[in-house]
Amino acid sequence: MNYSISDIQSITQSELINPNLFQGDINDIYFDTRRGIRGPKVLFLAIDGKNADGHQYIDFAYHQLHTRNFLVSKDINIDLYPDANFLRSRNVISALQKLAIHHRTKFHLRTIGITGSNGKTIIKEWLFQLCDPFFTIVRSPKSYNSQLGVPLSILRINEEDQLGIFEAGISGQNEMRHLEYIIQPEIGIISNIGDAHSAGFTSLNEKLREKLQLFRKAAKIIYCKDQELVHENLNSRTSHSSKRLSQLIPWSTKDKSAFYFVQYNDHEVKINNDSFTIPFTDNISRENAVFAIIAAIETGLQIPRIQQRCPDLKALKMRLEMKQGIRNCVLINDAYNSDFGALESAINILEQQQKKDRNTLILSQIEESGLDNSEALIRLSEMIKVHQIHRIITIGEKLKSLDSEIEHLHFKDTEALVDNFSSILFDNENVLIKGARKYNLEQIFDLLAIKVHQTILEIDLEAMRHNLTIYRSFLKKDTLLMVVLKASAYGSGSKELSRFLEYQRVHYIAVAYIDEGVELRKSGISTPIMVMNPEESGFAAMVKNKLEPEIYSLNQLEKYISYLDDDVHQVHLKIETGMHRLGISMEEIPSILACLNDNKNIVVKSIFSHLVGSDDPSLDYFSKEQINRFEKAYTLFSIGLDYEPLRHMLNSNGISRFPEYQYEMVRLGIGLHGLTDDLNLKPKLQKVQTLKTKIAQIKEVNAGESVGYNRKYKVKETHKIATINIGYADGLPRNAGNEQYSVLINGQAAPIRGNVCMDMCMIDVKGIDVNVGDEVIIFGKEWPIEKLAEVCGTIPYEILTRLSTRIHRIFTRE
Repeated sequence: MNYSISDIQSITQSELINPNLFQGDINDIYFDTRRGIRGPKVLFLAIDGKNADGHQYIDFAYHQLHTRNFLVSKDINIDLYPDANFLRSRNVISALQKLAIHHRTKFHLRTIGITGSNGKTIIKEWLFQLCDPFFTIVRSPKSYNSQLGVPLSILRINEEDQLGIFEAGISGQNEMRHLEYIIQPEIGIISNIGDAHSAGFTSLNEKLREKLQLFRKAAKIIYCKDQELVHENLNSRTSHSSKRLSQLIPWSTKDKSAFYFVQYNDHEVKINNDSFTIPFTDNISRENAVFAIIAAIETGLQIPRIQQRCPDLKALKMRLEMKQGIRNCVLINDAYNSDFGALESAINILEQQQKKDRNTLILSQIEESGLDNSEALIRLSEMIKVHQIHRIITIGEKLKSLDSEIEHLHFKDTEALVDNFSSILFDNENVLIKGARKYNLEQIFDLLAIKVHQTILEIDLEAMRHNLTIYRSFLKKDTLLMVVLKASAYGSGSKELSRFLEYQRVHYIAVAYIDEGVELRKSGISTPIMVMNPEESGFAAMVKNKLEPEIYSLNQLEKYISYLDDDVHQVHLKIETGMHRLGISMEEIPSILACLNDNKNIVVKSIFSHLVGSDDPSLDYFSKEQINRFEKAYTLFSIGLDYEPLRHMLNSNGISRFPEYQYEMVRLGIGLHGLTDDLNLKPKLQKVQTLKTKIAQIKEVNAGESVGYNRKYKVKETHKIATINIGYADGLPRNAGNEQYSVLINGQAAPIRGNVCMDMCMIDVKGIDVNVGDEVIIFGKEWPIEKLAEVCGTIPYEILTRLSTRIHRIFTRE
């Protein structure tokens, strides 16, 4: 995009706050200073959202990112920003949408709009992969499909584009009509209808009708006839206003009279009389591929060309992966695409990592910039200057002449870098690997990664961000959030998660012991940290590292005071209300107050307690009793202290079940990981951890032979037994063996046969197509950890916290 600030003011009908307009061109837009685009030729959107107000970050954008153009909705003290433009609109997102509608009307490309509950991004990307060599295509980046994401996607359109592919998602009523005005799709795809994102609707039918508003003026609508609700709505006279204008294009695996009749056979998808080979056999991937193939056909692409492209469809690796590397390096793998927006986001994540000696960027050619090479090199050079990049390693002839003031190594292709890898020193640095998929930069990632135990715990930070958003939806705007990271964040890694949560602007972190807090401080975490079980032996380290103790007795408080200097120190008082674990009793309150009033260098930051049974409706009566006891104790403290500390009582289950008692702060723990006993909340959360391993060996075991220690399992008929790389030393409970629990491999359940060994166990793969090295899911999104906990007679918390440190943790995020 390229608009003058005068154009934007006129198009968005915004009011100019500053007396005179500073003329200039705008070539990009951003709304998040954490992923900000540096320079004066950008526009910052100060969005007043539910979880953050963009107006709070104007000062940072102005001084640190050198932004000089702002679209706001509130009054601004312009004297603080003497050379900046401030355009004020009643609603910033609505103003952005006006700009996108204007931009869309300038171009006459064909557009495809995709909506549905699931699969939108995959269908979009696979359709792009099928059509890419034959059209110049613009598409939504990643999963940009919201009221904000769609206009940002549309603003990427330029003169050369022939085909646009855009996602559209909604969360409530009357949202889709805005997106329809912006996208103006000629072809529509409704992937499916399900429970995802249903909170804003009274029924699936209501949500579906809202989604179908995207196709109000579409010439064609592609859908699966086997989804009865979709079929009924599209074929009813009342629910779809564009029926008379749109050609309905149903496909079906059941009805041979459908426009496209589809049959599956292993890797073959047969659509009417044409066969297409795809590299997937699971039904979800097949369905998404069918949508993409039919959409490609409807664009006019010849079937032989589609057939040629289908075998090369790539599973989407859209998530950035972080992993420990050789010689104390931290690796960030984002070898998915190479446009400037994605590069800027990835560099911002690089800069968030633990401080190392330097940051290295390994970068392939920029393939999706829409700029000629000289312009792309200038923009890349400017980006490097303003970020904390100390070395850049480039791949591809177009980057050879990059003008860089930092160390620059260049290779003509990935193979050349691999050949010269041993001559390049990597030591104590953060390494970002970024580029287009076709450069196969995974080779470099593999060379830099530590070769570890094949069992890994994958932590999905995007799922964690989703869960954080869900819990924040229960909170008032000014309620603070403390995240509990006990036991190394329930086995997931507290340092890594603390950095992520600090980036998500949580207000407090809680740990169990002092050494956990010290490690976070050493890692550069500046968020306030409360220590829930501080021991006297660590008080000196606690004071030195500005950690804040939980105080639960007079004796403990007096010992802590003896370590303090004259500076002000914050503490948190734990009240005993019925847990009978740690806590100040009502009888101790006068003595605690007297001690605090004698030591004015101590400030009580918060007073809190813990619900015994917030997850159990049958104990709601006792939860209310605890709350009453807590409020009585708090009243005594607030009177005695002559000020009112923060209050917090609710844990994860309490946040969703007792939001009326959220007070000034809440504590979020296991719920952040997608685990809850609240049945109403459970469908909305996403599982964060996936424990996976690989098959080490496959054997044909004859009838009558036994498997494992003590011959606990005897084979009744000859079949295949596979050995996998996980045992009780890794945290897989021994009582999961002997057919009590099954793992998931290639979409099928495989029971554990015999006893679980220390480092391995054996699974029955009879009737399953498997090979050595195949991935095995112990638990994860599609194979809930609750199953494993149930058969082992325990709870998911225990399973997670028992996972061995020798299991490598990998962090992924979009």
